[in-house]
Amino acid sequence: MKRVLLIVFVIFFSACSDSEKVPAGILSTSRMEALLQDLYLADALVNDRKNRDTLITEPDLLKRSYYEQLFKLHNTNREAFLKSYRYYVQHPVLFKKITDSLASSSQRSADAIANDTTFKP
Repeated sequence: MKRVLLIVFVIFFSACSDSEKVPAGILSTSRMEALLQDLYLADALVNDRKNRDTLITEPDLLKRSYYEQLFKLHNTNREAFLKSYRYYVQHPVLFKKITDSLASSSQRSADAIANDTTFKP
């Protein structure tokens, strides 16, 4: 009976452990959020430039160039980003935390622009 209680006790406390701690080699949730935000902005910039500038014939090359610059800016590389991205996709609770934060940040920016009387699109 003591052995069963010990097993239940260990399982209970392992389930209650810090689920937000990520393993070594994985970008933290805050770093991943900041990097994803910049990557999404780079995508939007490339799409906007592609629509405005007919001389851009290789938007994927431009996007790749921006991505590499952003990886350097965030002190990481493509491989570390992809490894981290795969990790977060496999851990939906953590990934939801990141995406919810990104959505909230985007909404705050949109609200600030909407309330700015000096902003003229």
